Amino acid sequence: MTRKNSFLVLLVAVLVAGLVVPYVLAEEDREDRELRDNRERERRVHRPPPSRIDAERMERMVDLVERMRNIGFEPSIAAMIALGGVKDEVRRKPTVIIGDLEARLKETKTLGLRNAIRLTLKDLYKIQAEDEKVLEHLRAMLKENDAAIQKELAKEKD
Repeated sequence: MTRKNSFLVLLVAVLVAGLVVPYVLAEEDREDRELRDNRERERRVHRPPPSRIDAERMERMVDLVERMRNIGFEPSIAAMIALGGVKDEVRRKPTVIIGDLEARLKETKTLGLRNAIRLTLKDLYKIQAEDEKVLEHLRAMLKENDAAIQKELAKEKD
């Protein structure tokens, strides 16, 4: 092959390469874009549905919020939780808790709360093996609740 032919072959190869390579690269880039676009479309269209675990978690959260609302806006429920907290939330000696609850009992007028306080005191006195105090609170509960029932019955008669 002559020099002239070699030069022509080289020139044609360069021209072909100059035309073909950008076309091939552009074609690969277009295919890559199409693949990315297709994946994005599939991802948007085929979003996985929320799992059962997610639904259960959301249901528990709604239940918790509902319970918190009930506690916050229902004084009797809030008072019962506070009573449990007075007894259980802070480490204190039973005698200190008893003193605190006996003081609350003297201040409390609501029968339901008085009953709850007396039942808590009954349990604490039982732990302390103070059977007379247990009986004292149970008898007081019977007397107070009977009086409340009698009052309701009298209202119904009128």
